[in-house]
Amino acid sequence: MLSSTEREQFKNLNMLDSRTRANLLFRVSKKIEKNLSELSEINEVLRAIPEKNAKRILNDDMINSIFTLSENMIKIMGYVPIKEDFTGRAFVVRRGPATLSKDGKSKKFEVEIETATIDEMARQKLVDDHIDVLRHIMDPNAGLPLSKLPESIADRIYTEFYPVQEKFLKWGRPTLRDWNER
Repeated sequence: MLSSTEREQFKNLNMLDSRTRANLLFRVSKKIEKNLSELSEINEVLRAIPEKNAKRILNDDMINSIFTLSENMIKIMGYVPIKEDFTGRAFVVRRGPATLSKDGKSKKFEVEIETATIDEMARQKLVDDHIDVLRHIMDPNAGLPLSKLPESIADRIYTEFYPVQEKFLKWGRPTLRDWNER
């Protein structure tokens, strides 16, 4: 994806003048955007071609790269776990940066508790579904879905929050039921 010049510039990113650095980051951002937008097409092709052909294309290093990429993207996007209080309210706990205690022996974190947004609930469901699918692939007898969302929130996502349903339709996420039917 990167040219040899871009690769060299990235090795010394902090040493570049501001204009060169801005141009590099702009060009690379566009390349990343283009490549990531093509992942859904790659997925469609892999589902359509015979498995033996797909196995010739893929290798463990590619799978590791995709796993690592998704983990990195989840961190960058700030995905947070959803919790539920005794009233049934969905909330998130955001932990701020660590500060050292006065004696320098322990860390302290500032914490903010906020009502979970629809996007945060959709993200939690997306991660939970992905974990369930991976669990099912690795062990088809694994049992019921993991579903980290409290049941009352998970149910509400599908019954009350139409925007979440819309996202899942747009994303084309297979459910565990879809995987079982393959």
